[in-house]
Amino acid sequence: MTVVNPGTQSTRLPADSVMLQMQATGGSGSYTWSATDLPPGLTIDTTTGLITGTPSIGIYNVTVTAVGGGQASTTFTWRVRREAICPRC
Repeated sequence: MTVVNPGTQSTRLPADSVMLQMQATGGSGSYTWSATDLPPGLTIDTTTGLITGTPSIGIYNVTVTAVGGGQASTTFTWRVRREAICPRC
């Protein structure tokens, strides 16, 4: 069983809402999801693996785990930053 790594996630503004569907392969096909060190303001749906919410500024090393006929995890970075607004652009 494997949890697919989504790669580094970047959110440009802390007010942006995000949606990230986690995926797994192998195992029973019916998974229970959990996550540690998500940016504050984000949650993971334990049934679907969908991460949603409005994150806080920072850099986070997120670990997502799926359990279902086995257990697997993946870790990735989530960067939330305040994008500078160019007044002359």
